[in-house]
Amino acid sequence: GGLMSDGPAEIVHDRDYPFFKGNEAFLTSSEVAFVSMGGNFLEKASDYKGSLEVVKNYLSSDYLFENVRLKGGAYGAWIYFNPFSGFLSMTSYRDPNVGKTVEAYKKIPQNLEKFRMSEESFTSIKIGAYAAFDPLLSPFAKGKKAREDMLTGIDQEYVEKTVCGILNTKQKDIIEYAGLFREFLERSIITAIGNADKIKKDGAIFDKLTEII
Repeated sequence: GGLMSDGPAEIVHDRDYPFFKGNEAFLTSSEVAFVSMGGNFLEKASDYKGSLEVVKNYLSSDYLFENVRLKGGAYGAWIYFNPFSGFLSMTSYRDPNVGKTVEAYKKIPQNLEKFRMSEESFTSIKIGAYAAFDPLLSPFAKGKKAREDMLTGIDQEYVEKTVCGILNTKQKDIIEYAGLFREFLERSIITAIGNADKIKKDGAIFDKLTEII
């Protein structure tokens, strides 16, 4: 009995998600803002490859770190991706800028088109992607992950295939993601929550401003 089944759950790739009609910001009395841009990145879950984990790690640890955190003054910025739904989002944390951060998101395709770094640095990016995808875990965390993997249908073959894809990623593979990101940005939605004045300063970005002060 109970809620647990006897075997792994079937991976469900097609789900209905809420449809957001436009870019929306929520105004608060906070001193900073949180700025996200997200939407459907992959049309089919089968298009997912380990190389995307490398792109994610590069953008989070290098591009967004430099342009949103160091230059923009945010406490942090990262990319989230769900391989089963195809949803991807970029988010800034405790961000003093809104417009500059959105501009940084929109320039990702241009950055990827010019991607180039030393092989030593690129290897570090791949190792970071591998560590994030298949991290060392405590016994408790291993049990929790095993439960979640069973519920989502992730098996060892899936993990090994993705890890292999990560380790075999070439720099030219990163460049090829420029087109995918350009298409993704065209159908993405921008959302923000935080300081009313900072958001209103770049209010033209949004279709709707909602006060929740």
